[in-house]
Amino acid sequence: MADASLVEVTYLRSRVELHLLRMAAARPYCLIEVSKKRQHYNDVKKKLRAKGLDYRFNFPSWLQVSFNGTSYTFDNPGEVEAFLDKPSV
Repeated sequence: MADASLVEVTYLRSRVELHLLRMAAARPYCLIEVSKKRQHYNDVKKKLRAKGLDYRFNFPSWLQVSFNGTSYTFDNPGEVEAFLDKPSV
C-alpha cells in the first residue's frame, strides 16, 4: 500500500490537515489494484443510481453513500447490498 503523509494547510485562516498518499513511480500497480477493486462495485453503483442515492469513492476503494443526511462508508460491495436491502432505504 502507498505511504501516507500529513500536510498542514491554512485555508481562510483555519488550520486544515490533509492526509496525502504518495505513490512512487516505481509502484504503478497500486493504481491498477485500486481500479480493479472499484470495479467490484459496478452492480451496486447501478442500484444506488436507480434509487437516486448519492455516492462517492474514498481512496482507495471505500464507497461512501449519503442517505437522509447521513453518510455511510462501506469497504465491500456485500455491505452495500445489505444496506440497500433494508426496508427503510
